Amino acid sequence: MAKFRRYLTVILVVLGLGAPGVRAQEATDPNATISVKFTVFAPRAVKGMVYFSEGDKKPPSLLKFYNSYRSPVYDYEGGSVLRFYDEAEVAAALTAYAAAQAAASPGQVVPKPVLRPTAVCAIPAGATKVFLLFMPRPGAAIGGFKYDIFVMDDGETSVPPGHFVMINASKMEMFARINGNDTKILRGVSAPIKADKDLVIFMAARIEPEYHKLLIADTWDLGPRQRNLLIFFPPRTATALLPDVVRLNDEVPEEKKK
Repeated sequence: MAKFRRYLTVILVVLGLGAPGVRAQEATDPNATISVKFTVFAPRAVKGMVYFSEGDKKPPSLLKFYNSYRSPVYDYEGGSVLRFYDEAEVAAALTAYAAAQAAASPGQVVPKPVLRPTAVCAIPAGATKVFLLFMPRPGAAIGGFKYDIFVMDDGETSVPPGHFVMINASKMEMFARINGNDTKILRGVSAPIKADKDLVIFMAARIEPEYHKLLIADTWDLGPRQRNLLIFFPPRTATALLPDVVRLNDEVPEEKKK
């Protein structure tokens, strides 16, 4: 599941482009118990983040972020709101809780520690496999959250082989022409887009008229068992005019014959 960071800036005649294609994610009932598999990614590898795979039934599990690939697959069972924590804070709180329990008098109830999540997300209704994109929040964390999370239903029926999905986390809106079809890239997760004869020809420009001559352009093959994620991150520098683009590849295994 490699990624490709590349874009071309060229002169282009202004494109006349059309309607948006962004998909809303419906959240599960917050009181429901769910079982889901997930992978994570971020613009830069995150260190020291944990989650509880089965509430407080097991110790926290450490997440592994890669710079160029999706993470390993993780399992979660619990409420539909998935919470993530700072590893050091959790370790300190659990150590203090264990010490308080050891020092408690017989019959004394020691309250469990109250942990502050650094990021939370709601799992879409019916999803059994999701992709989570962590985006650092700038400046002081509001409400203690240090990351926003974009959630994509990553099931093979939601994103079939031979399709790709765009996640626009750049805070820019763009016009796009994909295999000759015009669309608008809004913030968030798009609907799946099918390759044309295993090929994707992609062009995009910012919607502001003064930036119509700046183009992101790429062409790639998308095989019958492959899926892609095209992620738009904020520009790398304060003066850059185009988002940073990352493409993650995913190979869907063939079904085993019975």
